[in-house]
Amino acid sequence: MNPPTTELDARFSDPASVPTSWEETRAVRVTADDVLERLPAAWAEKWDGRWRYEAREGALHHHRGEALVFSVTPGKVLAFGKGRFSHTRHRF
Repeated sequence: MNPPTTELDARFSDPASVPTSWEETRAVRVTADDVLERLPAAWAEKWDGRWRYEAREGALHHHRGEALVFSVTPGKVLAFGKGRFSHTRHRF
């Protein structure tokens, strides 16, 4: 699998900004069906039922194909709010 390509949208980024490399992320593929089963169960409760996935063989399956699932552990989270307080950084 090729790593994704990240590009910044110049309309919303400082000209001196650079994208975070994917090497800095902590993404791990989730293949345990018992863990994957939690996603379709949560979606069924939250939405109207159009997202029908089945967890099997280490992936989520839908009538259109297969979806791989990744768990991402953040190293840093930037939070932006509206109102009086904003722009908070959390490091893990």
